[in-house]
Amino acid sequence: MKQMEKLSATDSRPLEAEIDRLKEETEMFAGQIIEQDEEIQNLRRRIQQRDEQVQTLKRELADLKERIANAESSPFHAEEVARLKKDIARLTVDLKARDEEITFLQNKVEETKARAVSSEVVSSLQAELDEMREAHEDNRVELRELRKQLWDAKQAAGEVNDLKLELAQAKYA
Repeated sequence: MKQMEKLSATDSRPLEAEIDRLKEETEMFAGQIIEQDEEIQNLRRRIQQRDEQVQTLKRELADLKERIANAESSPFHAEEVARLKKDIARLTVDLKARDEEITFLQNKVEETKARAVSSEVVSSLQAELDEMREAHEDNRVELRELRKQLWDAKQAAGEVNDLKLELAQAKYA
């Protein structure tokens, strides 16, 4: 009888230790899931911000295209406008590629949440999003510069037209 009590007492110790270990692992895993959920929410917020930025750029680009199409072009100005149109076309392609990348990353975030993978994957996605944000900002700066150049070119074309009128008037005077 004493041997049975001794045997059952020794058998419950490893079981209790295993239960304690499993409880600790469960708590750690729950903590990781909470952290991942917070990170995923943060990523979603950033993706939403990125989407808004992309939409703003698309609207600005469409406006710029419309202004270029409606602008009066002179021979002096045509070369500059052609260069700017090429730059705008390149930026449009870049924006479309970024849209596809954002969609891909959104899908990846959803997959990550569904599978509750390690925080390393979430960190990697965060790094990709940060890189995209930097590249997106660079494109935005470049687009602003192109708009300024286009504006300057339009003003120069207007000045050329004014000078042509003055020259024509001077010939008849």
